[in-house]
Amino acid sequence: MSDMAKDHLKAPEVLAKNGLGHPSSAVAQAFALFDGAVYLGASAPRASTAEDAARIFRHLPDGASWTPCYTAAPRRLDAAAEARLAARRPLADATGAPETLAEAFGITCFAPFEGKGDGLTRLYAGTASLFGPGLLRSGPGGAFEDISAPPFAEGDIATGALQSFQGRLYAAPRGEITAEIDEAAAPRTARLYASDDPADPESWQQASRPGFGTDLPGEIVALCATHGHLYAATACARKGFALWRTEGGESLPHNWTQVLEAGAFRFAQNMMAASLCAFGDHLYIGTGIPGLGAARTIDVAEAAPELLRIAADGTWDVVVGTTRISPDGLKVPLSAQGPGFDDPFNAAISALVEHDGALYAGTQNWAPYAAIHAGEGVPLQGGFQLWRSLDGESWEPVLDEGAGEVTETGIRAMISTEAGLWIGTERHTPLMRLIDRMAGGARTELAAASTGFSVLKLA
Repeated sequence: MSDMAKDHLKAPEVLAKNGLGHPSSAVAQAFALFDGAVYLGASAPRASTAEDAARIFRHLPDGASWTPCYTAAPRRLDAAAEARLAARRPLADATGAPETLAEAFGITCFAPFEGKGDGLTRLYAGTASLFGPGLLRSGPGGAFEDISAPPFAEGDIATGALQSFQGRLYAAPRGEITAEIDEAAAPRTARLYASDDPADPESWQQASRPGFGTDLPGEIVALCATHGHLYAATACARKGFALWRTEGGESLPHNWTQVLEAGAFRFAQNMMAASLCAFGDHLYIGTGIPGLGAARTIDVAEAAPELLRIAADGTWDVVVGTTRISPDGLKVPLSAQGPGFDDPFNAAISALVEHDGALYAGTQNWAPYAAIHAGEGVPLQGGFQLWRSLDGESWEPVLDEGAGEVTETGIRAMISTEAGLWIGTERHTPLMRLIDRMAGGARTELAAASTGFSVLKLA
């Protein structure tokens, strides 16, 4: 990004920092507006102790602070959770596994929904857990309770996406979703479940045939309802993401139509559809590769993300990305910007939201990790970026380099409120310090850096 482009970047207001008192809460992963308040779902992806717990906070419009309304309770390890912990942390065998872990380490998504059984609109939340994914719902006073989750498979780790559509709540399971672990290469099969009464375990049914009735791999990572359709976006390391949609209907499973395949013909370089958002007449899709923007174990080198859009009739455009010949004709980026908004260190367009008539796109950026690996002589630089467009085609920078905090590497959630645009970040300072020590460095910036996520606001 040029110095001229940076001149007008705004300084955001800080609404929360240091993980709201929990340094291991590295990711502000989900927002929701519900019952006049903003809800924040926080994740602690290290998931190594009972302190690494999923948490939900509430912020009232006239309040000055966050009220905790859910913290995952400690739970004694069972054999399955211990095996998952060992797989994620190979050194655990040498150091000894803890006796307890948090029941869940992450809040992955929110969706308001009125269940058939109680006739009340409640806020539902998906969790990530080494004990298996779960589902929460709000109760009196904003507190959350565990309810019966869909009949996910034994190997699932998270409820990765929730969406209400035509009188049902839809839930998609996911594997590991943390920034430190890249399991995107695993050949999972897409599955989706739906219920009109989520608290009733017998009400959950399959909303799609496994793999949408094909043998294509790729788990569902995002859902969005627009154009009269429910859209489901997948991640697939070897073939690239796919986008499916259904018109719904009474019978389950639904019939689905594939509207994009093979990473929009960029293949593994568009490994996953990291974010979806309806804006104007189009559905916008932010792509990416988890972690540091590459999957070297399957020979996928660094590739910056694209921003795509699809119209109701199924036609699509590249907004930010590479020019290519596709089966649908020549595709030239409408913005005249290359992948990653012309920044090769952007790994994903990880959050999209409409606010005050504009579309905002937040990125994950791995430049700080590259600087650490390069040695102490290389300045520590980088951090998330925020971009804005009034028409979906021409884009301008709003925030850069983590808004002045280089260890703020990603924007994971955004929400539009009457008070402004709220931004939830991810910050993995302890991981950076570990990489720095392993490289023989001792950067003072990292020693003094904050830990835990932040919440920022642009008025």
